Amino acid sequence: MKIKIEKTAGSAIIIHLEGRFDPQYSEKVEERIVKLIHNGSNQIFVDCENVQYIGSTGIKILLLMNEKLKKLNGWLKIISLPETGRKILDTMGLLDRFDIYKDRTEALKGLI
Repeated sequence: MKIKIEKTAGSAIIIHLEGRFDPQYSEKVEERIVKLIHNGSNQIFVDCENVQYIGSTGIKILLLMNEKLKKLNGWLKIISLPETGRKILDTMGLLDRFDIYKDRTEALKGLI
């Protein structure tokens, strides 16, 4: 799993993920998001365009980080969620917990 951090023109951060978001790498993603939060970021996009697979453990991390950010008056939004992730969220009745955008352009439209 590769993780790249990008700052937007506003105060939001984009975390670009590449690879498999499965139990082997979920902790690494969580650590990076927690570090960003501790450094004052409270508006985070997770870009999954280059994620080949996201499992329930990856979804759990996104849910936990979303709740943490909401408590700080922030948010976590998802860009290009793979179909496996969408199906997991839908099956669990959690699809409405996230703002999910089909691509980067759509996600950043409201920030500028």
